[in-house]
Amino acid sequence: MGKHKDFYILNGKKFVASTTALGIIADEQLMKWRGRVGNRMADYIMNTKGDRGTLIHAQCQKVNEGEIVRARQYKKEIDIYKQWVFENVIKFVLVEKRLYSNKYSYCGCPDLFAILKGRKRPDVFDIKTGNIYKKMEYQLSSYKELGIENGFDIQNRIILHLSDKGIKMMPLNPDNHNTKFRIFLYAKEVYMDYNN
Repeated sequence: MGKHKDFYILNGKKFVASTTALGIIADEQLMKWRGRVGNRMADYIMNTKGDRGTLIHAQCQKVNEGEIVRARQYKKEIDIYKQWVFENVIKFVLVEKRLYSNKYSYCGCPDLFAILKGRKRPDVFDIKTGNIYKKMEYQLSSYKELGIENGFDIQNRIILHLSDKGIKMMPLNPDNHNTKFRIFLYAKEVYMDYNN
């Protein structure tokens, strides 16, 4: 497997990452916010918050992999996440592993597939520390389909919104998964056409 520009190459076949393909969709909320604060300020805020999100995400991944995490930075968020895991998760099925869809020629790296207490099948989760945007639903639908194609019996798509005030589990409507996945595929096709 190799990375070439915006694509991954596996056995000579080109795969675009889910999040890369979804970048073709302009985010109206984000554009309005940029208009209000200005591009320079928006870039500064996004880089600062992006660094925060990346650091928290890396610590959550370590928790999911069973490592003992003693966070110094963002300790409150990591303690909240550890408590959520302790209270809710029976088993981690997959953590931060790139999966490939031969059927649809895309790939993605879901944060985790986990089985929650009281359930028999895994759900796909995406950990978010910032604002929640509509295209995250498309991202999670793409991850669910990746899981299914790779032999995981994925049940629900869930956003975990983590802040220093708590964690909110945001299950997505199961009735609209097929529609959200179809929208993802359209975005992927536009992206592929535009970048070929």
